[in-house]
Amino acid sequence: MRVNEAVLGALLLALMAAVFSATAAFPRIPGQPYGPDLFPRLVAAGLGLAGLLMILRGLLARPRPPIVRLAPWARSARSAGAIALALVGIVFYILAADTLGFVVTAFVLLAVLMLYLRTRVLTALLVSAATTLIVEYTFASLMRIPLPRGLLVVFA
Repeated sequence: MRVNEAVLGALLLALMAAVFSATAAFPRIPGQPYGPDLFPRLVAAGLGLAGLLMILRGLLARPRPPIVRLAPWARSARSAGAIALALVGIVFYILAADTLGFVVTAFVLLAVLMLYLRTRVLTALLVSAATTLIVEYTFASLMRIPLPRGLLVVFA
């Protein structure tokens, strides 16, 4: 899939505006000329500048490319199904993670996605389990970011 650079530039400008809006509520540090919003806003300004350059480049390109051009593989029903399944998986995680817990939800999500993509069953189950445990260990133990325990709260 190829997207016109002007569209991507507009998305970067929207991202810049969102970052500026989100960081406006960051608390000020008394006695300091800068606060916790400085770094995100510097990054956002860089994204905005890149977005402007991409819009100019996209609008000045000759011959003018289409807004979106799908690659041949992206035109199949199976590819559209994979994209739809990934979106459904995100909604599933949002709705089920608190009840089932991260480990169960992520394992089911990864296994279903891999099986849909025609991975062998044993490989899909093993890779899903390993990936889930690595992510859980990284977030919960190394970075100390609490993940939903759900059904596994009895093991905490």
